Amino acid sequence: MIDERGIVVTNRHVAEALLALPSAPNTSEPAAFALVYGGVYEENGGHALNAAPVDIIHYQMIGAFKAEKEWYGDPLPDAAFLQLKVRGLKPVTLATDHWSWEVGTPVATAGFAIGAQAMVIYGNINQMTPILRQGVIASVFPFPCPTPHGFTIDIMTLGGESGSPIFRQDRPEVVGLLHAGFDNTNITLALPSLFVAEAYKAISAQNLFEFSSDVPTLDALFEGEGSSGPEWTAV
Repeated sequence: MIDERGIVVTNRHVAEALLALPSAPNTSEPAAFALVYGGVYEENGGHALNAAPVDIIHYQMIGAFKAEKEWYGDPLPDAAFLQLKVRGLKPVTLATDHWSWEVGTPVATAGFAIGAQAMVIYGNINQMTPILRQGVIASVFPFPCPTPHGFTIDIMTLGGESGSPIFRQDRPEVVGLLHAGFDNTNITLALPSLFVAEAYKAISAQNLFEFSSDVPTLDALFEGEGSSGPEWTAV
């Protein structure tokens, strides 16, 4: 989440996969949706997790990219911006300062490695939250510099983790977007957060998103005003 008005960033190939999903057979509604969480709370002597499905109302791809000088990163950066039908979520802080991507910096990721397999182990849903893994920034493209064109981390990536945030371990700041990796290695490719911030700024200036006060807030979703999403309760 990079904008409290419901804008999230993910990989372009993830957005394309969501758009390619077949529509619901009975309603022809899009099959893709996002799941947002409202936190853990005590209930009836146990604990529950609020979760609600929300519609994805706009997909914005990056259609073209041209660097001012020599470019050593992905020729067409693997990023896309999705607008969810919810507002009032707390956006992450994107690192944009020079030298925010130094080799050896401890980082971590939060994602859904191997997708549904890790979430449905015992025949039902046993996990609802992302898997956390840690490592360091292993290299930057093309060499250590204030604003690298890409970087790698020494964390193995698995299917389902595309679009995961990469964040510093010492403070709540996102430094990049995971987008690819080499099979059977712990060399994982990332798009620097500076590019994400600049791309969103450029796209926002084109007024491609329509924001409405009629969109429910996150709090409203869990008050029953916006959506009656599922509630996950531990027994």
